[in-house]
Amino acid sequence: MSKFAFKYQTIIFSTFLLASCSTIYKDHGYLPLDTDLKSVVVGKDTRNSVTELLGSPSGSGVLEDGAIFYISTK
Repeated sequence: MSKFAFKYQTIIFSTFLLASCSTIYKDHGYLPLDTDLKSVVVGKDTRNSVTELLGSPSGSGVLEDGAIFYISTK
């Protein structure tokens, strides 16, 4: 094997090796847009207005006063 071929294979192998070490994120659950979240005003918006804006919650009724919450994981 020539030196050129060996260097070429080493570079290719190193590139794949480094690429395989990178972190891969997978989002699960509901992820509302940041602009939608910023438009929610605490104390002003009602449960219905938040549901209209963000969609149905992941859960409800577990927290005090029938609060709603949205769940996501990364």
